[in-house]
Amino acid sequence: EIQVKFILRPFLPDMATKQLFEVLAKSRRSTANFTAGHQIPTTILRSILEVTLRTPTSFNLQPYCVVLAQTEEAKAALSDAMLGGNKARVLNSSLTAVFLADTEPSKRLNALVDLERASGVRHPSYLAHLPLSASFFTGEGTVLSNAIKSAATSIISPVRPVPSASLSGASGWSNKNCGMAAMTFMYACEAEGLQTCPMEGYDSRRVREALRVPDRYEVCMAVATGVGEGGEDGKGAKGGLTSRFRLEDVFFDDTFGNNHVDRVKDRGQEEEEKTTTSS
Repeated sequence: EIQVKFILRPFLPDMATKQLFEVLAKSRRSTANFTAGHQIPTTILRSILEVTLRTPTSFNLQPYCVVLAQTEEAKAALSDAMLGGNKARVLNSSLTAVFLADTEPSKRLNALVDLERASGVRHPSYLAHLPLSASFFTGEGTVLSNAIKSAATSIISPVRPVPSASLSGASGWSNKNCGMAAMTFMYACEAEGLQTCPMEGYDSRRVREALRVPDRYEVCMAVATGVGEGGEDGKGAKGGLTSRFRLEDVFFDDTFGNNHVDRVKDRGQEEEEKTTTSS
């Protein structure tokens, strides 16, 4: 089995980077069963978490926290909130990472501005406009204020481009960002030879109670993490890759429904005709 380690990009040729990522992305599968009793070494876990921190987020606000349920007591409490087979996954995995979306991301702004200013990476004008820009895009506010913003942007949109204001408020915005962090976490685990299983089958109210989650956070997803149990290649997919829709069902060129695969064929024929004509 190929195990891929994260290496700094400057030290890798482009082709090697491409091959490493393809192996990583295509080898990762959700694991149905975990080997009980396995512990993740501290150095490996720290490496995974440091990679996860590099997840890109809107305005770099990083609107999420992660609770790692590792002790038997924490896993038992969390398992009581899980549904179906997820209960056993939490109990048998090395840990379950519960990703929490911050629905009050503005409370992170001051700390973020301090970090950005200290790093010297951001232009001062960017930092000056950050609080106002972030407050609009995140959708934080009351239902009424978000409805007003949504109505206003709908009126202005035909005249000039404006950001969409979501009626779901900061919840939808933060969960999108949090989901990207969860995916980075799963790829980082795969690179370390660990298996994962993202889970949504749980009672979020019980999860919050078990982990003592503050009111401002929502449960985005839980990711069981550890070593896959033998008999199913440790992956839970019985030795094969799960199905995916065809490229032409998912990817479109220029406009929705414009078949990407057909366009690629057309371009290939055009290039071939040009080559033939020039020769």
